[in-house]
Amino acid sequence: MKSEVIKKTLLNGLRLIHIKNKSNNIIIKATIKVGSQNETEENSGITHFLEHVLWQGTKTKNAEEIRSNLKDMNANFNAFTSFKTTNHFVSGPRRNYEKMLKLILDVIQNPAFDLKEIERERNVILDEYNRKSDDIYQILTDTIYQFIFKNHALGRSKIGTEENIKSFTSEQLIDYYNKYYVSNNIIISVIGNINNPEEVIEKYLTLESGALAEDKFIDPEPIINNEKIILNKSNLATHLGLAFLTSKKGHKDTAGINIIDYLLDFGKNINLCNAVRQKQGLTYNITAYNTIYSEVGVLIIKTTTPPDKVDIVINTIISEIKKLDEITNQELNFAKRKTITNLKKSGRWPIFLLEKELDKELFNVEETTEEEIEKIKSVTKEDIKRIAKEYFNNYLIVIIKPKS
Repeated sequence: MKSEVIKKTLLNGLRLIHIKNKSNNIIIKATIKVGSQNETEENSGITHFLEHVLWQGTKTKNAEEIRSNLKDMNANFNAFTSFKTTNHFVSGPRRNYEKMLKLILDVIQNPAFDLKEIERERNVILDEYNRKSDDIYQILTDTIYQFIFKNHALGRSKIGTEENIKSFTSEQLIDYYNKYYVSNNIIISVIGNINNPEEVIEKYLTLESGALAEDKFIDPEPIINNEKIILNKSNLATHLGLAFLTSKKGHKDTAGINIIDYLLDFGKNINLCNAVRQKQGLTYNITAYNTIYSEVGVLIIKTTTPPDKVDIVINTIISEIKKLDEITNQELNFAKRKTITNLKKSGRWPIFLLEKELDKELFNVEETTEEEIEKIKSVTKEDIKRIAKEYFNNYLIVIIKPKS
């Protein structure tokens, strides 16, 4: 679907990103530039806690009325907290655009901070915390990040600690809200067939601009020295994770690492699934995924295997990675074509286009899809060999064995 990107600065410094297209299903997203990176150990988890509380009532509507309004509008809502941002979504039919916008602005502008609702939501967040504490893949990922990013916000879980979740007060939440929920710290995004959405936004915008918090962010000093961590927390399966540090957003090596990421999952000669599952029958599933931050990237390979086969699987993974040093032009060109095709396909999705525009706002990454494609085309065998040596020789191994 062809889209036009319109960006404006509105009243009090609020930013608008309008992805205008012919869709009559409207998506409204409020992005607040505060995430777990803004927290300390003492208040770890407060951003996520606040995200939950905002949807539990405003000064004009209680939580039940908010849900009832959404149902009447045939609209959906969601929210999530990331390392850099807090995000609130509403989506529904075009005819209800103004009502949906009014509702999401009410949520982020007029929270009630009702004590009963805070306590109710505290139990919900504790349940979420407990579920994640039982999720082995979450434990695997958290363990990797805790080790690699010791003494840094990237090493802390976004949901926070159980102790913090139990102890946050309404005063803490209000102070944190007042610090970050100011108009010049917010981006409102609208996707769909709407003309001049800023007119309706300004109609209901009441937040004032504020002095932006001067948080001092420290670049992480990641640690990977081919170390191995073994935990006994699984019920039946043995879970395995290998983590590699990769390049940050906008770095020249990102295109090559994306190609390697594709090869590990879908390559012809270099392929983890083929090497570990098809040839040896050692796992049901194995995946590689590269996550890119503004400071650093992390590629994690995850799988399960019988406990007596762990070393074989690790050696097989490393052997597949070493094949990068002997990559052929045929293999590289295959991966480049597929990577470019996937990029072009996703580039037609409005939500992907929005994320590219948000990257520009949040990280000053001005790379267009066309420029990204040209970088992929320019990657050579020598680049892949250099990147493999530079980024994939050191790694962290995490093994989670059955408790018994």
